[in-house]
Amino acid sequence: MRRRGISLAVVLVASVAVAGAASQDYLNEQYGELLPGSTLVGANDDSPVLWWASSGWKIGRDRALPAATGEAILIAAARNEAEAAQLVVRPSRTLKGLRIAVGPLAGPNRASIAAGSIEVLEVRYVNVTIPTDKTAVAGYWPDPLPPLTEAATAFSRIEGFVRRAAELVGSRDLGILCADFVQAMDDDLSVPAALAALQAVIAEGNKMLTSGDTSALSGALASVRAMLDVLGLDPLSPTWDRGGDDATHTRAIDSLVGGLLEQRQEARANKDFAAADRIRDQLAAAGIDIEDTPQGARWSVKGD
Repeated sequence: MRRRGISLAVVLVASVAVAGAASQDYLNEQYGELLPGSTLVGANDDSPVLWWASSGWKIGRDRALPAATGEAILIAAARNEAEAAQLVVRPSRTLKGLRIAVGPLAGPNRASIAAGSIEVLEVRYVNVTIPTDKTAVAGYWPDPLPPLTEAATAFSRIEGFVRRAAELVGSRDLGILCADFVQAMDDDLSVPAALAALQAVIAEGNKMLTSGDTSALSGALASVRAMLDVLGLDPLSPTWDRGGDDATHTRAIDSLVGGLLEQRQEARANKDFAAADRIRDQLAAAGIDIEDTPQGARWSVKGD
């Protein structure tokens, strides 16, 4: 069987459904199927409701749950063609650490599609305030983003710069938006161009981190945080403070890993490189990545 491509769009929708159907196809409530194990919002079980729909529907944030039920997501694709489906997640409470994993798809007559041919994309929402025509509806409507893996990797680099810089010069207040970023956002919200401007400032900021130019770094960090704030992505914003058990676990891991990194630094100072390498290998086996920087060793969990 020839290789085929499948895209799975993951949609996070509001926890409260809006009752009642409208005449427009945009608000049609007749499509989609609840998946096995899903419960209705408000039931005793607080597990998220899962349902799916074909790729042709634009699922609004307040779209009501479908009445129909199904056994699985059904995708039909001819050879050498790509097809997509939408998996909708309706949480009944705040979700933390949501991860999406895919495996091979099974079809009739032993047909299958390998996991490597499946692309997962996240769907986020844009607030449409001015409908484009009389058939359109104002409100929050989906806007597909790049694959989650690529987006997560790109953001981890941005977050890494912000946190490293903040450790060196403090979190600082939000600074001035760079001119290229402002121009991009004024140009019909050209997000790709805005991100390019953001990355350019981060690239200069990384040079300042290496050289130890803290004065210039303070300005770069403030500007980067201001741009991220416009995009709703500032990792130092209280909005993204996970708190609770996650914060407790992070502090515990930081204490344990920090102790091992101090031992590693002592071993390197004593030129006992074999011992230093053993500590690094132990941390790597535990899923901890180590990055040596001019400001000292930093750690992160692999895949985060």
